[in-house]
Amino acid sequence: MANEIFDTLEKFAGYGFNRSHSAAYAWVSYQTAYLKTNYPVEFMAAVMSNEVANTEKISVFVAECERLGIKILPPDVNKSGLKFVPEEVSDEGVAALQLSRKAKVVEADAPDDDEGVNFEEMPTGKAKKAPEPAAPVQKIYVGSTRFGLAAIKNVGESAMEAGVIEREKSGDFASMEDFCGRIDSKKLNKKSVECLVKCGAFDWNGIERAQLFSEIDGVIAAAASAHRDKATGQVSLFDDFAAASPPKKRTFANSVPPYTSAEKLGFEKELLGFYVTGHPLDDYRPLLESSRYTPIARLGELEDKSTPTIAGALTSVEKKFTKKDSKPFAVVIIEDLTGPLEVMIWNETFNKSQQHLVQGAIVSITGRVDQREESPRLTANEIKPIKKPAKPASERAVVLTFDRATATEADLAKVREIVQRHPGPQALEFVFTSPSRGPVRLRASRDFSLTLSDTARDELAPWLTR
Repeated sequence: MANEIFDTLEKFAGYGFNRSHSAAYAWVSYQTAYLKTNYPVEFMAAVMSNEVANTEKISVFVAECERLGIKILPPDVNKSGLKFVPEEVSDEGVAALQLSRKAKVVEADAPDDDEGVNFEEMPTGKAKKAPEPAAPVQKIYVGSTRFGLAAIKNVGESAMEAGVIEREKSGDFASMEDFCGRIDSKKLNKKSVECLVKCGAFDWNGIERAQLFSEIDGVIAAAASAHRDKATGQVSLFDDFAAASPPKKRTFANSVPPYTSAEKLGFEKELLGFYVTGHPLDDYRPLLESSRYTPIARLGELEDKSTPTIAGALTSVEKKFTKKDSKPFAVVIIEDLTGPLEVMIWNETFNKSQQHLVQGAIVSITGRVDQREESPRLTANEIKPIKKPAKPASERAVVLTFDRATATEADLAKVREIVQRHPGPQALEFVFTSPSRGPVRLRASRDFSLTLSDTARDELAPWLTR
């Protein structure tokens, strides 16, 4: 009897709640579910702020924000708080999200066509197929959250706290020089400023990140000198006049080529833990979200030894040799829109697909799932390259052309007004032409993407290229 009682206790000790514990967890679960349902933007901002130092968890929460229809805005020294802060809440979007959830609950409660079937008599032992993703639906916009400054890698929290306090006390920063000059140089170092520039925290000033990065040494030196003078009581005779005069237009001694889109996205991924202004796989999104491929995040739902096909970019390729007979194999990291996965590529598959194993390559991998570890792993059976799909006309960039000699600020203001009346998925690009110089091409912020409807086409006709 003692052994029997002990066995019962031992089994319960594996994972058991007493009733008061269960009640407390149920109450907290209800409270958090209520907040997430009725205040999704505020709730997700609070959750991410609670894990502000954990970049891996932040990336998971960002994916959840994407699913809910919450836009994550990049860090901005003039708008960001120390942690994540809700910037906009769409009451209509929250209501629409709640209605869509209720519809799903009703659908789930509907009687099943297979009701009454005796599943115990059906054959077993077959691996489950990859779950079919639901048909894509129009995403509901719920609101936006601004990335917190303290969540940026290699940026000191004390320096960012000083920056937020200074901004609230004396107003927005006018430039990078103003930012460095107004914050104690003992708290703000060069590495912090570099990281702020690389992740786009100064993009509001309209200057390319690469150009700003090249100016950091001079800006830091000037700020340090000004701080030293202030500490020793040295004040210029013309300080009051300088403070009263409007800021001068920025000029640069040397023009620096702007970062490529891939470089910008790489810095964002490195410093923020996820891509903010875009994703390297955005052009492949319709293909990756089709039923042809299983999202990496859903591999854990499959049975052990099932053989799904995944697709994404190879972010790491490590080629090795077996100890026994020195046969080549590879360990790669593939990343899709839902996350990364480690894949083993043994000798036979490696020899067939070696030419495709290049970092940055977009490939599909069919393989066997191993569920014995904490997270699923894949052993590749087949690897194929994926060609970049052609964009449908409805998603191509809208290009507007201006003559630099005749274009006016009023023209640009009119274009902005038209674009804001026709929001949508298409990027906006400007081409400025000049007889004496080559054309200058600029891409507008994602905030100015549009839908080129017939009405928008007519309104933009004077500048429309395509």
